[in-house]
Amino acid sequence: TMLIRREMTIVQALQTGVVTGVISLVITVPTDSILWRRWLWPEGEVLFFNTVENKSSEWGTSPWYWYVTPALPKAMLLTSLLVPLSVIRIPEMIETWVRKRTEKNASITYNYFDARVVPFVLPIICFVGLYSKLPHKEIRFIFPALPMLNLSAALGLARLHSAAFPVRKEKEEGHVEESSKKTRIPSYLTKFLFLCGLGCVFVTFAGSSMFMAVSARNYPGGEALALLQR
Repeated sequence: TMLIRREMTIVQALQTGVVTGVISLVITVPTDSILWRRWLWPEGEVLFFNTVENKSSEWGTSPWYWYVTPALPKAMLLTSLLVPLSVIRIPEMIETWVRKRTEKNASITYNYFDARVVPFVLPIICFVGLYSKLPHKEIRFIFPALPMLNLSAALGLARLHSAAFPVRKEKEEGHVEESSKKTRIPSYLTKFLFLCGLGCVFVTFAGSSMFMAVSARNYPGGEALALLQR
């Protein structure tokens, strides 16, 4: 993201990556080696096994589109529907359509694409795309992509909120300037869309809570933690 926004050069990115990588290895490799009783770099072995040897298919394979279709929608549930709204100005598109229908001889042009979030989402798309080339796929492999996708969903919900509760501009005299009702999206429609967005968040929260409760009972790690607490 910082490279796309030109906030960092390639040399600076390499320097930061090398320094942080060396520090991380100095801390983690001895710890993992003590726990496994042999010299071990777990991430390096996994990378070598999955990419160089390409033996991940021994654990099962999935089609290239698996992350996009079943995996990410299952991980994000209904909030995945809000992600496109962070890039595509759908409420503004509807408002422009309403104005063209109500105003005669209206020549209205609008940029329906919001590029502000692209520098943050593009690396995530590339990240998921690269992992899609590996035959063996698991949802945990793309967990690092979920925070940025959740942020995009939050921006999409914020766009619906702005459309449902627009900020009124005040004139110099102090009077409130209101747009003509004929040239704006009906308030009931924008509020309905915003309520649908909130519903997506609440349904996702309920579903994630249910999945977490189930996983705590059927995952060996959850059983181990339960026994440790006892």
